[in-house]
Amino acid sequence: MKPRVLIPFVMLLACCASAGTAVLQRDVVPHAVAARTAAEGVMLDAELFRTTTADDKGEKQIVDLALLRDPANGLTFRTIASIGDRPFAGAKSIAAQDGVRFVGHGDRIFAFSVFVSDIYIREQGDRYPSFRDAEKGAIQWLREHPEAANPNRIDLQRLVPFWSQVGGAFSDPTTSQPKSTILRDVFREGDHWVVMIESPTGRIATLVINDRDELVDVKTTQGSR
Repeated sequence: MKPRVLIPFVMLLACCASAGTAVLQRDVVPHAVAARTAAEGVMLDAELFRTTTADDKGEKQIVDLALLRDPANGLTFRTIASIGDRPFAGAKSIAAQDGVRFVGHGDRIFAFSVFVSDIYIREQGDRYPSFRDAEKGAIQWLREHPEAANPNRIDLQRLVPFWSQVGGAFSDPTTSQPKSTILRDVFREGDHWVVMIESPTGRIATLVINDRDELVDVKTTQGSR
């Protein structure tokens, strides 16, 4: 083999080898996380994988990313699970996080959770034929958004406040501060979202949120306990 052919060939091998080490560790659990759709509930495959990247300060960070993928259509939701040198929790830790509700609507996956006294909404619509392709997409996203790997950054772009609308049952009477709120359910109804939350005292609030992230209606009832 002539040198002018050998050099590019060696460079190609080196490139492939470096690409192969982008994922340091991974764990997959099939059908681990429940999600709603308009027709029925579905189970999403879950993966947790570890990689390294530079944040927006130029510091190298260890990042664990969670991937939730619908095996029927490849629709995938990506989120950062942790940043820093911590024990690798494994994919079962994703299913164990009961404070997030996933809903498939249209060609998107929506994630709802409670952040203090607000409903936190995220949505994504990427499709991948496999987890390996989803990993490549997530790593590329990290490279394009180094600020996401900054451990001091909090990304809360879509917040829907509810505390002032649900009354004192969701407040600590001694401090007037919000209590820990449980997210019970989320589903799509017509052109809006229905979000059900519960206070530690068993008070249930049903929040109606439109597609502009506006709280348009609230109903409260006493729970069964």
